[in-house]
Amino acid sequence: MGIPEFDESEWPILRVIFDVSLTPEEVDEYLARCAEMLARRERMALLIDARKAEIPDAKTRARFVDFFETQRPRTRRYIAGMAVVLQTAMGRGVVTAITWIESPTFPVKSFEHASEARMWLKDLLGAH
Repeated sequence: MGIPEFDESEWPILRVIFDVSLTPEEVDEYLARCAEMLARRERMALLIDARKAEIPDAKTRARFVDFFETQRPRTRRYIAGMAVVLQTAMGRGVVTAITWIESPTFPVKSFEHASEARMWLKDLLGAH
């Protein structure tokens, strides 16, 4: 267990690597870190690498949705898009379901391969 790794080496693409499932406390810490990134007020794209992560439970998914809802003014302005890399079709389906519920202010797409996700994000960043 532990909070996801935030890799800024390809900024403005922020790669967030989930290797494990998160405890409720780690979810709080992760969301606080996300809020810090948004507080920078810099345009970015999120590459969520969840290939090794477990699918979050309904309560955790709801917390992610609530976070993005409360951060809507910042996400609208500073997030160009979010690519989620997942191994399974089921995981990619969960991403689709979350975006139906939350209707994010930025494009969200799931991918099987990080290279495809990265190219998509670069295109989004270049469009702004």
